[in-house]
Amino acid sequence: MLKVNPPVRLESDRLALLEALADGRIGVIATDHAPHTLAEKALPYPQAPSGVPGLDTLVASILNLVKNKRLTMTRAVDAMSTAPAKLLGLTKKGRVAVGADADLILWDQQQAWVPSNLDIYSRCDWSPFEGVTLASRPYGVWVKGIQMV
Repeated sequence: MLKVNPPVRLESDRLALLEALADGRIGVIATDHAPHTLAEKALPYPQAPSGVPGLDTLVASILNLVKNKRLTMTRAVDAMSTAPAKLLGLTKKGRVAVGADADLILWDQQQAWVPSNLDIYSRCDWSPFEGVTLASRPYGVWVKGIQMV
C-alpha cells in the first residue's frame, strides 16, 4: 500500500526532508491526493498505482509536526498556504487580508483526531492515517468567506 512517488526511503532521508522543510529549503507542502481504492493498492507491486489519499488529513498531519515542535506554526501556514498561492500567482489566496478571498480552515488544537474511513470524503474510503492519533481536528471551512463545513 505504501507505493508512493517519491518512494519512502531511509529514516535519515525523512529527517533531512523535515529539516529542509523547517528551515525553508523546501518551500511548499502539497498533496496530489491519489484516492486509489484498497483493491487497486492490493495489486502486485509493479501493477499497483503510486500514491495515497492525502487531502483529508494533510493539515492535521502537518499540525502534528507543529505540536511535536518539529515545525513552527508560521512555517506550516506559509508552506501550505502563502507560498503555494505566491508560486501559482493566486494573489487573492494564501493570506488573511482585506481584499483576499477569505478561504479559511479552523482547527481545534485541543481535540485529538483518529481518522477512520467515515472521515474520508473521496472515492477511496481509506486513509494511511487510519488509526493514527493526529493532534488536531478541523471544525470549519470557509471558501471566499462562505462557511462550507
